[in-house]
Amino acid sequence: MNTARQIVSEHWEMFVRETPEQLFFISVAMDVVMNPPADLPHCARIIIPIAAPGRNGGPQGEESERLWQMEDALCAVLHDCDTPNCVLAGRMTYAGWRELVFLHDNWDAFRPPVGGWMQQHPDYAIDVDESEGPGFCNDYLRPTLADQFFILDNRVIRHLVEQGSNPELPHDLEYFFRGEPAALAQLREQLGTRGYRTGDASQPGELLMVKTLPLHLPLVVQESLANHELASMLGADMDGWGAAVVN
Repeated sequence: MNTARQIVSEHWEMFVRETPEQLFFISVAMDVVMNPPADLPHCARIIIPIAAPGRNGGPQGEESERLWQMEDALCAVLHDCDTPNCVLAGRMTYAGWRELVFLHDNWDAFRPPVGGWMQQHPDYAIDVDESEGPGFCNDYLRPTLADQFFILDNRVIRHLVEQGSNPELPHDLEYFFRGEPAALAQLREQLGTRGYRTGDASQPGELLMVKTLPLHLPLVVQESLANHELASMLGADMDGWGAAVVN
């Protein structure tokens, strides 16, 4: 049994990446994709065609459950046989495809259990793409700055909704900044031109700016990214945002 490494990490995050052509729904093991292990130099993409994709390109109903079961079964096979060190780095769903991305250290040990698992699902024309190095993780799975704000902002919005907020109603989003007085003064002025008003800072070297918006995730992510970039340009730091529950 392979006990050298936990195949499925406990620290997963999900984000949506949009291109002009399609949506990518991406789930990643953050500890893996942010720092790909140097001792796992091989990358295997298990590519599964979705039989009946929905409007967003993902599986529906019973097929969705079946794909989860197939993934669990594959991870169990890789864990329970004499396989190399191996981790599930991420999962991508897009345009009628589901990809499972593994990093491992031995092709000769990785291929047989995966091949046996594929034979158990003959109604799916599963393919495997093999590559070397962390390139795929870095290019496709590692969250960009915008993706990281998607993760963080989605977490805050979900918490507010769980506490009873109606995301369609206007909320006062309070963005916190830290920095030197001159930088914060410029930040206050420029944010004011974008509809922000000044809140009460708790102590010197802090700035609280408030903008009223509904909790629409793409809109909030756009604000967060713009605020982060502006603060960085002016030599200040953005320290997240919060809001009161509105129902």
